[in-house]
Amino acid sequence: MVAIFGITNELNVALQKHDQDIVNAMAMVDITKTSLQKLRDEGWNFHMDKVTSFLVKYGVEVPNMEANYIIPGRRMYRGKSPQITNFHHFRVEVFLSVIDLQLQELENRFPEVSKELLMCMSCFNPANRLAAFDKSKLTRLAGFYPSEFSSTELLFFEHSLENFIVSIRED
Repeated sequence: MVAIFGITNELNVALQKHDQDIVNAMAMVDITKTSLQKLRDEGWNFHMDKVTSFLVKYGVEVPNMEANYIIPGRRMYRGKSPQITNFHHFRVEVFLSVIDLQLQELENRFPEVSKELLMCMSCFNPANRLAAFDKSKLTRLAGFYPSEFSSTELLFFEHSLENFIVSIRED
């Protein structure tokens, strides 16, 4: 009996850690997306100051940002090449494009629906007499499965869930 309790306790601890890891990971995704968006919106000047400082420190010529951008290794043909400034190239085509790619990659890997699903599932942890159970999260989770829960069932789901949780906690 003691061995079974030990295994059950270890499983419970592992489940709690796993659930907390999911919650922490989803929080980190949101923090990263917010940080990237802030960098995109407000970070150009700081970034450019750092790049300029680096170039000056190592004796590299700082490009005139108002001059036309010349594609390295290409000859310029009058009227045939798009005329954009260095500022536009480095800010829009490089800086903003890289950040946008990163934001898109995060969104592709962690769309809001997937994050919400994981967050809702984290409330299944049975530890501490179902302390993590959250009726609103479980109701939202049920809403993700319309073929399993009709709209009528969803109306009574939260009430039934409350009864279930009380019953389990008292058991």
